[in-house]
Amino acid sequence: MVPFHIFLFHTNMSWTRMVQKRRLLFLIIWVACLSIAFFILVQLPFAANFKILSPLIIEKETTTTIAPTTPKRDIFFDIFATASKMDVREVPVLMTFLEDDSLDFANNWLCNVGDYGLYQNVIMISASEKVKQELTRLWPTVHVFSIEKEMSPYQDRERHLRCNKFLARAVLTVLEAELKVLLFRVDSVWLQDPIVLLQSIINNKRDVNLILAGFSERSSDLDTGFALLKAVPEVMALWNQYIVMIDEILKRIVQPNVNVPESENERNYFSQLVRRRFGRVKHHLLTVDIVADDRWYGAPLFRTENTRYNLQNKLHVVRNYFADTETLPRKQMMKDARHWFIEEAAGWACNEDSVVQAEKSVWRL
Repeated sequence: MVPFHIFLFHTNMSWTRMVQKRRLLFLIIWVACLSIAFFILVQLPFAANFKILSPLIIEKETTTTIAPTTPKRDIFFDIFATASKMDVREVPVLMTFLEDDSLDFANNWLCNVGDYGLYQNVIMISASEKVKQELTRLWPTVHVFSIEKEMSPYQDRERHLRCNKFLARAVLTVLEAELKVLLFRVDSVWLQDPIVLLQSIINNKRDVNLILAGFSERSSDLDTGFALLKAVPEVMALWNQYIVMIDEILKRIVQPNVNVPESENERNYFSQLVRRRFGRVKHHLLTVDIVADDRWYGAPLFRTENTRYNLQNKLHVVRNYFADTETLPRKQMMKDARHWFIEEAAGWACNEDSVVQAEKSVWRL
């Protein structure tokens, strides 16, 4: 039998060891907890994209945060972005539409205005991808957009109207960027820079917000092919309504058994809107001795120096579209009048001497 004092001694020793073991275990657990806490606190600033799956495991989130929505990139967005980068203090945004057969005329016009410093502000919308690629190669500073893909499903009159609607929407996009727009056609000749004249009209007639041209034999028609539009609410209201009216024609011509006469076209509707002062737009009309139309090419020749001087001071632009004659192609008419400035056989070379000579032309209305 173990003496009591020996039993008591062994019991105390066992108890002491057990207490020490427990204290050691608590110490280990406490140190481990502190280590985990310290690790989490250190990693927290770098763990914005992570979540804690367990006290010791950190794993990247499988879900991602939804990015802020951005405007859908389409051709109108690209046109808006291109125009927004332009310097329009002296020169507005110049916009035109190119038909499938417009490459020659576009090259001729770009050669014509080479000394005017306009290229950076020119936007051309082409119905043909091939025309776009060729112009971009020859004139890399000019902005050319192709809508061949958008227009490929359409034919004939519907295609013509949709192309005009596309240009109208592109113009509205630029106006909404609070930039002035000068609409022009490449099948025309600039004998003087008309932008100087247009700017002087705006400066002298502050209430005028639309400047455009008419036609010598169709006094009721106004020309969307040569027009300066200010970026003001009145003009944008009129231009919006112009797009609506094109839409109305489109809705009717695609309906079966519905005859829409040719007289119901976007040019006539635009003229009506301006004449009625839709949106309270106040316009200034340029006379045909300043911005001549296609009749100019059939006029007799003036031979006196006084007539030449007066003509040069007044005449700025000759427009060679909507020509009434079919017997003589527009290109040949321009060549006969010494208004053709490119040499196709020489790789579209620009004959600058012929441009200078054109400014001394003595043709009259």
